[in-house]
Amino acid sequence: MPSIQYDDIAAAGYGQHIGRRALTNDRLRHYFDACFQAAIDDAGCYPAWACVACIGRGAATAAFGNAPKRCPVCESPKVFEVATFQSRASVVGNAFESAVRHLLAVRFELPVAPTPGNTRTHDLEITSAIAIETKGSPRRLQNPDSTVTTLGRPGLERSDTWKKAQANASNYRRHNRANPFFIVSNAVPHDLVGYRSDDITGIFNITLANRVERWPPKSTPPCRGSPKSPATRVAGLASSLLDTGGVRQQQRPPPAGFPAGAGGWRRFPRR
Repeated sequence: MPSIQYDDIAAAGYGQHIGRRALTNDRLRHYFDACFQAAIDDAGCYPAWACVACIGRGAATAAFGNAPKRCPVCESPKVFEVATFQSRASVVGNAFESAVRHLLAVRFELPVAPTPGNTRTHDLEITSAIAIETKGSPRRLQNPDSTVTTLGRPGLERSDTWKKAQANASNYRRHNRANPFFIVSNAVPHDLVGYRSDDITGIFNITLANRVERWPPKSTPPCRGSPKSPATRVAGLASSLLDTGGVRQQQRPPPAGFPAGAGGWRRFPRR
């Protein structure tokens, strides 16, 4: 796999699609889609297939896109994917993590940083008080021949991705019983909207501008002497992520270092 500069990709995508303009759903989606596409372009792991039967006869029948049930040349069912989801998973996962981190750091000046290399439960941390697991992937990709392949089931729409996120949250909670654990995705299925558990503080769709623009909310009081201090911005992030509208919330103690009542540190009752 070639070396990919994910942070440079995120910076370029942010400048092109968002910059200083107001956030909208379309701009956020275009930003993340551009990061996915640029990373795949650099890696070269486009959706593609090949016919093994044709290769056995000395022919090279292959094409970009999802594998057909039968080879269009010899009609053999021995058609297999060349670049599978697993081969793209690390590329698009890293691209999404960098894009989320860049958005939080540049747009909202949040002190967000990637976790150390030996951390396997989550991808990002905000002042070590908030753990963020990023689970994002593209819905479609453009191939070098200008065709577009629909991949389907992006982000948390994949059941295996959701199960892995749950397992990571459970492992994190064994060692960190108080700190919030959020899952951030570019695709959240309907049955996971507003999901809460003892392990997962909240699930957040970062492509919804009306949620993202609330960082920090106007109701967040000044903290540590400045309304733009890291503590206030972190508290505002938690308040935004936990706001699902119309769902009754229960107050929970804030993490160490944050004053009570700052930014609405809340936990939903378990469903």
